[in-house]
Amino acid sequence: MIECSLCSGVAWRVAQGLYWSTVLNRDQRLLGKSMLVLNRHSEDVTGLTDDEWLSLRRDLAATKRALDELLQPDHYNLLFLMNVDRHVHLHIWPRYRSRRTWQGMDYEDPDFGSQCNASPRTMKDEDLEQLRTALHERLR
Repeated sequence: MIECSLCSGVAWRVAQGLYWSTVLNRDQRLLGKSMLVLNRHSEDVTGLTDDEWLSLRRDLAATKRALDELLQPDHYNLLFLMNVDRHVHLHIWPRYRSRRTWQGMDYEDPDFGSQCNASPRTMKDEDLEQLRTALHERLR
């Protein structure tokens, strides 16, 4: 059996609920890029229980509210990609018409209005921790 990286433990967890964990992505090419990760291992989105679907909707709404308060995205892309990590997880990609600044660093979305083709951008640990804390404080 191939080891699942999302079952082995996720870094940069913002919050953990009964069914889903809110996690920041280390790649912050789109400021606030995050995921909702299913707390049990499954590789089939269609195999989610009714309770997991309901919880996903609620956790997604809470995550979007927190990102809206903190970063004011203009739009969101929501994706179940599961190409690298087959474990069920929903990507939340905030999209921006104009530049955003976090901890003195500028973040731009040059592909706003189309597919994101920007190069990956790894945020420094201390900046990622501050973003994680700020999102956690806004989740409700």
